[in-house]
Amino acid sequence: MENYVIALDLGTSSTSIIAGLIDAREPYGVKVIHQETAPQSLGIKRGSIYNAGEAQKMINNLIMGAERKIKKSPQVKKWYIANVSGLNYRCENHRYDMNTSSQTITEVTLNMLKNEAQNRTVISMDEEMLRFVPTGYSLDSAPIINNPVDYIANKTEGFFLAYIASKEAINNINQAMPKTSKLNKVYTAASAKSAVLLSSEDKKSGVAFVDLGAGTTNIAIAFKGAIQYEVSIPFGSNAITTDIAQGMEMSEEKAEVLKKAYGLAAEKMNNDRIVRLNIDEEDVECDMNRLDFIIRARAEEIISYVDSAIMQSRNRSYVKNIVLAGGGAELKGIADLFTEKTGIPTRVAVMPKTSIDATEDLALAMGMASIFARENKSLFIDNKESNTPSLFDQDPQPVQPKVDAPVAETAPQEDKAEKKSSFLKQLIGKVGDMINDGPDFNEEKKD
Repeated sequence: MENYVIALDLGTSSTSIIAGLIDAREPYGVKVIHQETAPQSLGIKRGSIYNAGEAQKMINNLIMGAERKIKKSPQVKKWYIANVSGLNYRCENHRYDMNTSSQTITEVTLNMLKNEAQNRTVISMDEEMLRFVPTGYSLDSAPIINNPVDYIANKTEGFFLAYIASKEAINNINQAMPKTSKLNKVYTAASAKSAVLLSSEDKKSGVAFVDLGAGTTNIAIAFKGAIQYEVSIPFGSNAITTDIAQGMEMSEEKAEVLKKAYGLAAEKMNNDRIVRLNIDEEDVECDMNRLDFIIRARAEEIISYVDSAIMQSRNRSYVKNIVLAGGGAELKGIADLFTEKTGIPTRVAVMPKTSIDATEDLALAMGMASIFARENKSLFIDNKESNTPSLFDQDPQPVQPKVDAPVAETAPQEDKAEKKSSFLKQLIGKVGDMINDGPDFNEEKKD
């Protein structure tokens, strides 16, 4: 049996799709055979489907194009996945411990621990659990480690990140899908995209991944090798475009072109205050200093929300670098402005090589496909007769990005479980209307 995954990235400015064979010989677990991006996301805004009819036409065309690349056979099965973002989901940190009576920890032990913790997680009637992901384990109150299998402990404590979504948002995606295509899994934007654009070293040393989308800004904080916290802010770089259109008295289409071609988020002002530019074959008179002022003002507001999200996660001391992605990351000087305002070295992510040439527009879809493959290893094609080694068991490494600011040194490796210390004294739930608290993994570190 060959299993193919079809992943839909439902964005505000564009919708992308990839189709690929689930294959352990590929670095991301998926051999991509098709990719496509629709230039406009009809019926979709800020991570939400608000017009299922318009969205369905666009999604149908994308899925039909992907399915034509997959051979028709009784031995072929297709899996459909998509994403949610904005205010359609929330994340909660949970912990649960169990008495293991000095027994050797096994995968069965960890599954029991996870199931018990998930069963005790309370969600409302209008919500749905998307994923319940372990972020680390503590044995007999020792420092957290990622994989305790084969260790011996009296008490095993697990830490988990619960991804909880609105049922309405999931139903809207299902309604927009073709009747012959059943949605199998839904993922969140930041965790999926970071699966492709962050290296294992980033996740170990501590990083804030910031996806500056058109309608949403998605943030994931990773350290100790795993995503520990995630949140989505319901506005993005389109807010800058709107400000330019209003402040410069032009259409949003021209404002978007002006932002991409001449926008600058850095402090330095242009020497010539008034210039004539040709935008969409029309001469437009622009005050470039005013343009820079408008862009910087809104960019600083977005950065303040991101910095607040990092602060509210109670894990700011673990964040050694910020990695930017999304269309907003293409704004000139934005990485320097992040570094200036947060004091954290910031760089822009680079899309790694995949089965076929791909741009960052496909990073989220690729990340969802890769996570789905990792969570469903039983779907891999049978490679017993192949001499090709499995690359999937290795941690895939994105291409080394160009650094806009100096990168902090890698944090020292964590102590082994045998070295006991007081750890994780409290677990914080949601804080604020929009930002959820994460765990404070070291109460001695204060911001």
